[in-house]
Amino acid sequence: PVFSPLPKSFDAFMDPIAGSVIDGRKNIGPRGKFRPVMMFSAVILAILTVITFTMPEVSATGKIVFAYGAYMAWGLVYSFTNIPYSSLASVMTRDVEERSQMATTRQAGSIGLSSLPAWLSYRSS
Repeated sequence: PVFSPLPKSFDAFMDPIAGSVIDGRKNIGPRGKFRPVMMFSAVILAILTVITFTMPEVSATGKIVFAYGAYMAWGLVYSFTNIPYSSLASVMTRDVEERSQMATTRQAGSIGLSSLPAWLSYRSS
């Protein structure tokens, strides 16, 4: 089956919308602008991750609709988790060098951790 570009198009619009919603928050508590959004959306994202990989016993069309809906919901919540996470450096320091160092460290950690399963698999074989 061929998938339509609908889910990715949805994602393309959701990132700027999520950023605007988060940036436009007026009720900012002692935990800041980003942390409450990240913490809440991370819990929802964990639940949606399980749902995304769970397939109900329905017709083939129902499975496709479920897959599209689950993936799009996951992408929406991922935007609300990742956008504030990516923006943390801007509120942690005004020093451009420190921001750059934080972004580099975050990216290196991400690459390192994403390659860990492959490395562990290679070592066990």
